[in-house]
Amino acid sequence: LHNILSFNAIQWSSVKFIRSEMFFDYETRRVDANYEYVFEKCPQLERLMSRFSAKVVQHMPNVVSIKHKSHKSDGIGQIFSNKLVNFYAAQLQRIECYPEVKFAAPRLSNNLEYIHVYPDPSCRTFLPEINPRPLKKLILSDLSSNFSWKCFRNNEDSLAVSFSNLVCLELSFTRTFDDIESAASRLEAIRLGNSEQYDVSLPKLKSLYITGNPIMPEMITSANLPSRMASVTVAESLENLSLCTMLNTKSIDSLKVVLNMNYYDSQETFYRVTNSMFGKSSICNKVSLELRNIHFDLDVERIDWSKVTELTIGNPITYLQLTGLLPRLTNLQELVVSQFSCSGIDKEMLDVSIESLVEKSLKSLSNSLQSVWFLNIAEDSSHELAALC
Repeated sequence: LHNILSFNAIQWSSVKFIRSEMFFDYETRRVDANYEYVFEKCPQLERLMSRFSAKVVQHMPNVVSIKHKSHKSDGIGQIFSNKLVNFYAAQLQRIECYPEVKFAAPRLSNNLEYIHVYPDPSCRTFLPEINPRPLKKLILSDLSSNFSWKCFRNNEDSLAVSFSNLVCLELSFTRTFDDIESAASRLEAIRLGNSEQYDVSLPKLKSLYITGNPIMPEMITSANLPSRMASVTVAESLENLSLCTMLNTKSIDSLKVVLNMNYYDSQETFYRVTNSMFGKSSICNKVSLELRNIHFDLDVERIDWSKVTELTIGNPITYLQLTGLLPRLTNLQELVVSQFSCSGIDKEMLDVSIESLVEKSLKSLSNSLQSVWFLNIAEDSSHELAALC
């Protein structure tokens, strides 16, 4: 790399943006029990990368944007990204790094507009101080219970966090047993009045994305949002979807939900939460819903999903179940069925193509339905190919 860039022969001081993807081919790499690559440490290569990184920042002093990607288990690529992020910290306008970044700088640039990072939970500071006002897009992934809005405070003496220009916020949470223990102690601190409660304001936010399960949901539900949101996306659990019922907004143009139910989620909670977000009284104008791992058959009599315009069903579903469901979805435009079974279809109907079946039967149950996809049709079906109508 040093020879290719010819630092001594070429002038690089005008470079503003660095994009790097580093995937080294080690002979010593192996796959662990979780089918993840594990790389043996290579001190000589680490020293070479450290020296190369120093050359980069020396000859490219005016960089304001970094985009880096390397393998999660590869420390060599991380040496490069960590060196650059911390050296340019005071001047960066955009940071996008995978995997985690070990921040050494106490604060980031006051001109930072875009940040997408996987904070290293082992670092004491977690994230450096970040001025929230210039930020336009904030994406934080693999967040643990250590996360709070503390690093985004307007100043050290304030509990106010003003994301004055933020239009897109994406938070991805992970949960471990240590997180649960940490959350329990934080909840106790809140009960005793010993925990800081931040006043978060997002007056221009248009897009909100939440995946995983935030252990402290009030950090999201207590935030001051615009009265109208363009889009909200929630993924993973019914618990996560419940957050949407508590958001401080009056209208959501588009809600996208990917729902995986836990074995302990009750049917009563499922219908109450989904009807609240997808039904006639919902604050959402339209809903795109993907159902995965629902551990019971849907009771169509308990469903009020009139705002659902796109539906993907990941669970096995029969023709009879489908024909019972469609009339309840009065505004459905697109249907995707991942595991469709022709069980229950009249014998004479099995002689027609899937396209004819949809056109003559399923579409007749819904005036709004425009397209239907069948994927992975069950073996008891006489048809094996997917259909788009």
